[in-house]
Amino acid sequence: MLSKVKTSYTYSDIGLVPREVSTITHRSQVNTSTYICDLQVSLPIIMSPMRTVSGPEMCEALSQHKILSFLPRPYDNFEDILSIYSKFENKKYIGVSIGATRDYLKHFQEYRMEGAEIFCIDVANGAHTQIEHAIKSIQDDASYSDRVKIITGNVASVETYMFLAQLKVHGIRIGIGSGSLCSTSIATGIGQGVISILDEIHEKKCELIADGVYLPCIIADGGIREPGDVVKSLAMGADAVMAGSIFAGTFEAQGDVIKHQGVYYKMYAGEASKMVRRNDSYIEGDSTLVKLKGSVNDVVHTYEDGLRSAMSYMNFKTIKDFKSIKPENIVILSPNSRVERTPHLVTA
Repeated sequence: MLSKVKTSYTYSDIGLVPREVSTITHRSQVNTSTYICDLQVSLPIIMSPMRTVSGPEMCEALSQHKILSFLPRPYDNFEDILSIYSKFENKKYIGVSIGATRDYLKHFQEYRMEGAEIFCIDVANGAHTQIEHAIKSIQDDASYSDRVKIITGNVASVETYMFLAQLKVHGIRIGIGSGSLCSTSIATGIGQGVISILDEIHEKKCELIADGVYLPCIIADGGIREPGDVVKSLAMGADAVMAGSIFAGTFEAQGDVIKHQGVYYKMYAGEASKMVRRNDSYIEGDSTLVKLKGSVNDVVHTYEDGLRSAMSYMNFKTIKDFKSIKPENIVILSPNSRVERTPHLVTA
């Protein structure tokens, strides 16, 4: 059996190789804007709907940068989250999250009354008939319209991506157990490297697009640690990435501030952690402390600069051009190659 099993890769396993001379004289000539579910954004990055990251200050700050963010899914405090959403003056770049079981249709309707148009059906496993029922119920609801955009997931294969694509959703989250505080893969053994999932889906998507078939936005969810990971996601066919940890520890993050031995930290917890669930059932997440690291504006500029530089190296001025990258521009790195390409101190 193992002779037929393929190897799975993630971000640290690949590198990008420029094979033509760049004509871009400065990275300011690069345009990092793109479209996510018909919404024009300044960067192909979406803030994950995580309770210890997402809140009014974070959503407002990212909205100023024209970056899409999501409020977290309600568990026992829907009215509190609805109240937060209702107070935003500009909701264009702020989405909301709902579940797929209890009260999801009621939550959808109430958010619609407040003007919500971008929804994330936030569940761990999107390849389930329960999700199918929820999506169809929402699409059949009187408050649904062409303006409503649905992002859902998560999936870990091309087959499950196609299952959701056939339900006419607008974006699909790729990756199960990929988040920094997600222990789903540890608890269940489910999942594979995000790069390999993207490779499977991109190959199928190219075939279908050639036949004129519309397919949803591909959102690589989890595992983003550095700006280069965003670059690699795009190279492998993602339309955008969803991330939580890169925003954790900022002033605007929702997590509580904790002082320990003179150092300030913020709490950061996975959505399936005991801290967020507040019980001992279905624990597939962890929690930790992240050093307070300044404003989210600094994070945005760091990731924007990294993407601009990468695009200039590869001689691409737009995200659309960048997505035309060829297989010969991608290499699989040996373990020693990975070590060599990261900052390290050489001692005598």
